[in-house]
Amino acid sequence: MQESKKMKMVVASVLKPVDDTRMFEKIGSSFARKGFEVHLFGNGNTTNIQKLDDVFFHPHTVKNRLSLKRWFIPFRVFRKLLFLKPHVLVIASHELLWMAVIYRLFFPVKVVYDVRENYALNIKLNQKNKWIVILLSHYLTLKQKICSKFVDVFWLAEKCYKQQLTFLPSNRVYILENKASKQFTIPNKSQGYHSILFTGTLAASTGVIEFIDLAKYLLKEDDRFQFAIAGHSYDYNFLQIVKELIQPYPQIKVIGGSEYVAHATIYQLISEANFGFIDYPIHVATQGKKATKYFEYAASGLPIITSIKSEYAPHAITEKTGLVWNEYENAAEFIYKLKNYSRNQIINPNWFWESAENQLFESIGH
Repeated sequence: MQESKKMKMVVASVLKPVDDTRMFEKIGSSFARKGFEVHLFGNGNTTNIQKLDDVFFHPHTVKNRLSLKRWFIPFRVFRKLLFLKPHVLVIASHELLWMAVIYRLFFPVKVVYDVRENYALNIKLNQKNKWIVILLSHYLTLKQKICSKFVDVFWLAEKCYKQQLTFLPSNRVYILENKASKQFTIPNKSQGYHSILFTGTLAASTGVIEFIDLAKYLLKEDDRFQFAIAGHSYDYNFLQIVKELIQPYPQIKVIGGSEYVAHATIYQLISEANFGFIDYPIHVATQGKKATKYFEYAASGLPIITSIKSEYAPHAITEKTGLVWNEYENAAEFIYKLKNYSRNQIINPNWFWESAENQLFESIGH
């Protein structure tokens, strides 16, 4: 009896790394275990040492967000689709929407739009070239609205997108937050309180400056503390500001910066740290979101430090995932809290990506 062919899935992005944690460790891994042959299209070569059967990487290179090469990627992906003939096509960036619609008009495929960002809002918040920004924002909204008619399923990385995005239909929408993957989570076993970690995109909106403020605050009282900033910055000027701010402090180091940081490296750093820092400044672009690193830190047993002004303060208290920093309290008192912090031994299954797998498979009818 001839063996039936595997269902094929393509997960494609323009700027996200080809081994991006959501594309590879979560969506790709879940469907590969389900029996799919998964093909991932993304930026840069994979540095992930974890290999999975039936997961294949198709890298391209875009070094600059404004690069002309970025706009040719959809044509390259389309050409590969003609060869692969996937049963499911997951689009993880808006640039690929027109390509997906055209492909769907000629070939039988289920199209999924994995909404990772509110792109139109992000562009609106750009302070440069206002008239171009407004034009692009309206174009993006219109494009997503038109293309949504040809999309079978929407996956939302954040709950708040359901209220923010007007192009979403009343049905066919599934909220799939960026929870931690059990397969890649390294249990945190480090003892002590002197090692504090920041991970994620390096930008003013993600709390890097607040992390440096915390570092300075603690180092004035105790110079034995060590701070690691691990992540990539798309903004060269902002990265230089960060480097200038930390230059007088050898206890603060940057890992990545102008280069992407492999997710395996992030997990290793999580396993070595004593605390993780999360403090997004109050901003419309991040309001209502729950960062991937919140789930990663909590699932790995890494206690979280967050500001009393942060949206994460209630989570840290009610879910017992960390403690709250008040910049006006005495540094010695806060260090005493760090030293005597008792880690939560209860692991919540809802912190893990696997808790959403049934909904993931149900959304495409498997």
